[in-house]
Parts: sequence; C-alpha cells; structure tokens
Amino acid sequence: IPSILRNFSAPVKLVPASGDVNEADLAFLASHDTDGFNRWDSAQRLYTAVILKILGKEPFQESLDRVVESFGRTLNDETINDDSIRAYTLILPGESTLSESVQVIDPSAIREARKQVKKTIARKFKNEIAVAYDQLTAAMEADGDTFKVD
Repeated sequence: IPSILRNFSAPVKLVPASGDVNEADLAFLASHDTDGFNRWDSAQRLYTAVILKILGKEPFQESLDRVVESFGRTLNDETINDDSIRAYTLILPGESTLSESVQVIDPSAIREARKQVKKTIARKFKNEIAVAYDQLTAAMEADGDTFKVD
C-alpha cells in the first residue's frame, strides 16, 4: 500500500479515481505508517468514513471494527517515539471538519455520530488510555519545572 506525499508539507487532498475510500488500506496506513502525518491523515479519513456511514444510516460495524483496531494499534505502538503524533492520530475529527464532508449539515446528528464512535473507543480502551495518561503525567512531573514545547 503506497504511503505517498511522505515528508510533504503543503496541504493536499487526494481523492481516489473511483471516488471510493478503501478502508482496509486506510486502516493499514493508520496502524503502520512510519510517516507521522500520513498516519494521522489515514486515521482521520478512516474515522470520518465510519462517522459518515453512521450519519447516512449505512451499515458501519465493519468500519467501526477497523477504527477500533487501528486506534488500539496506535495507542500501543512502541515504535512511535513522538507522543504528540500519537495523540493527534488518536483524536477523532472535529464536528466542523466533519461538516465539510456532508451536503446538509445537521450539527446534532454529527455530534451524536461522533459521540457513538468516541464511546465505543473509550469503552474498549478505558484501561489502556488511563495507563497512558498516568505514564505521560509521571514523565511530565519527572521533568519538574522544565518547560517543553513539542
């Protein structure tokens, strides 16, 4: 699966010629890509796809399973050495970003669809998220008064 535009800094939106998003490819890149931006972008597109399916009242369980698996791989990936990249990759797209992908904007429906995905992830990874939070908090406290900017 190609991970294109690596180390590219300009914003570019690529659309498949077929118009269809290949969620399996996105899930793979969101879970395994070594380029932080491409990993984040693939995850955002994967999260958006499942949320749009929920909004459109389409079958979404397979997509949601891919999201959950990808989220877990990213959360627990020890090869990621930049926790800010990990954090951005784990954040679902915001409601304003999601509204750019629909013809008719229904803020409450977007909020509910996003919340459904967020709750599923939170329930599945409650303990792992708490452990990661505690580890990051301990690391920050160990730095003392050192001011760090990522």
